[in-house]
Amino acid sequence: MPSIIYPITRDYRAQWQLWDAFRECIWQEFLDLFQTWTVEQADGKTIIEGCGAHMALRHLLLGGSDKTEQQRGQFGEGTKLGWLVLLREGVPFSLTSGEFHGLHARWADLYGQQVMEVCWDEGAFFDGSRYELAYAGELWQERVIRPGDARILFTDEAGRMILEEAEPQFYVKGLWIGPARPYGTSCAFGYNLNLKLAEDRQLADAWQASREIGRLWANVANQELLARFWQAVADRQAEADTHMAFRDVQAPKAQAAALRQAFGSRAVVATDAVTQREAEYRGLKPVHLQWGLEETAKEIIGTDREELAALSGRASTLYPKSRLSAAQRRVLDLVRRLSQRAGIQHEVQPYMLPPSILGQALEGRIALDISVLDDLKDAVATWLHEAAHVEYGTDDATAAHVDAVAQVAARVIVSYAAR
Repeated sequence: MPSIIYPITRDYRAQWQLWDAFRECIWQEFLDLFQTWTVEQADGKTIIEGCGAHMALRHLLLGGSDKTEQQRGQFGEGTKLGWLVLLREGVPFSLTSGEFHGLHARWADLYGQQVMEVCWDEGAFFDGSRYELAYAGELWQERVIRPGDARILFTDEAGRMILEEAEPQFYVKGLWIGPARPYGTSCAFGYNLNLKLAEDRQLADAWQASREIGRLWANVANQELLARFWQAVADRQAEADTHMAFRDVQAPKAQAAALRQAFGSRAVVATDAVTQREAEYRGLKPVHLQWGLEETAKEIIGTDREELAALSGRASTLYPKSRLSAAQRRVLDLVRRLSQRAGIQHEVQPYMLPPSILGQALEGRIALDISVLDDLKDAVATWLHEAAHVEYGTDDATAAHVDAVAQVAARVIVSYAAR
């Protein structure tokens, strides 16, 4: 009887149990090799059989695999480790595949250590794999996602899946990994992803899982399903930490409608606190999102600042001083006094300016964005920059403008020094 001895000790992968054995030597193999297979349990035995693919002698070698990177177990070790666990757990098995008949495992001695020996008989060729196990217990078939599984809500072109599950779980390439809790908070959905696993077959990187989930949801066009995703985000489930890039979004209109269905018809992405207060005053609903979704949501539904500009019909909107906080009013008053000291004729006014613009020289006035009024240094620096423009007519990022800023600052300092 031919055999091969593996220098793998009995306690290798000591934490693995029967599920791990089934995952490694049965389920991942059958998912890769067979479209369909049969499972029978009777008289204390389990028989699992698929046809149309088989093992060869080279597949008994560690690293001996014909699989691609897209398949499971491409490193050629999982099947052997599964056999080791079955042997350690006391579950006798017999495999017929190709020319192997009755392939089974037993203990052998190597340098005083128990190691696994695999033996088989040669027989008529069988184009399939048939496992017979002296076992009638749990098979964990619900931990395997097969084509047509009733839990599948959506599948994208890369084979990633969104799953409907009472207790959402993570699967990688169709095989269960663990509860869907990438950052300790549960997901609203189960997910089948295409990820590299750690050596212990667990998720190696929660951040990569969040990116995969984001790519998956970016491909969804069904507004009803998308509304459930954005509701999970609103409820602060694990989907709130998803990383979604706008360039990946396939149906931005459906995403926008779904987002507003979850957050409200006048939802916009919140920017700074002052703008948020003004937006709420105007009846908008600014929402805060985690950074992984924030930029994409800005592209999808816009920001409070952009919406306020659209409502006013102008890119720059004068902001009533009465609606500034007490601290902001003090900053504004101080900047105005500095402007008077420097002899600047342009009036300093609070404004809501376009995104990323902190200050602007307008006709007869210097506009300071309300966001800079939260910090005295920011407000003074922005005023100096704009005052140099109105006094000396210099252009940004030039040596002349640097000198102009220094001249305005010197006028303020001299006015105080001369007192």
